[in-house]
Amino acid sequence: MPEYLRKQFTSKSGEFGNFVIIYPSVGLSDGRNSMAFSDDVGTIVTADGRTYHAGSTSLVAADMLRLMQSEAPWMVLATFIIVTLLMFVNFGSFRWGLLALVPLMVGVLWMLLLMELLGLKLNFYNLVVLPAVLGIGNDAGVHLVHRYREEGFNSIRYVIRTTGEHVSMGSITTMIGFAGLLLSFHPGLRSIGQLAVVGIGTTLLSALLFLPALLQWLEDRQGEKQEVTEAAEVPLAE
Repeated sequence: MPEYLRKQFTSKSGEFGNFVIIYPSVGLSDGRNSMAFSDDVGTIVTADGRTYHAGSTSLVAADMLRLMQSEAPWMVLATFIIVTLLMFVNFGSFRWGLLALVPLMVGVLWMLLLMELLGLKLNFYNLVVLPAVLGIGNDAGVHLVHRYREEGFNSIRYVIRTTGEHVSMGSITTMIGFAGLLLSFHPGLRSIGQLAVVGIGTTLLSALLFLPALLQWLEDRQGEKQEVTEAAEVPLAE
């Protein structure tokens, strides 16, 4: 038997044959296969009652995936709650804080719709990037609403031409950074890049398209109410 093969089964004391290598019949890049392989070979009990524990990077990865699977929903929920509270504290107003959150909420809905159309799925790997999408995707709405609040009524076009350009560049450069993962041969890493690009892209589009439309609609409603009030205050001619 060649040396490079015997070396894997030779202990430090020179004993031979105390190690067993088990090769999976499926690819372990799929998290479900990785966890199933861990269940099969992680702990082996022989007929005489002896227990043997396997060790490899694949088994460690399977344990990490189980941990992520159980904690990821709470992690995403906690991130959204923290972002929401920060918006209300930052603006000091429920109305303005809610306006700043609208692009994020609409963008996430667009992200889920686009994922369905493109056949992208949430998995054990790309779940870890969801909190980043929530945090980064909220930036555009915050900056635009802050600028609109400073400029005042009828400033939507100006805000989009100025602040909109800067938040677009910030989001696009972040998307380019995550897009590097699209070149990965590992499906899990590639799915992280896909979700990040789609999520940050849809939240940016929501901030540039949906938010200005919403602000314009609110301005129109406010203008109509003001016209009705002024008309009611005008005395009738005798």
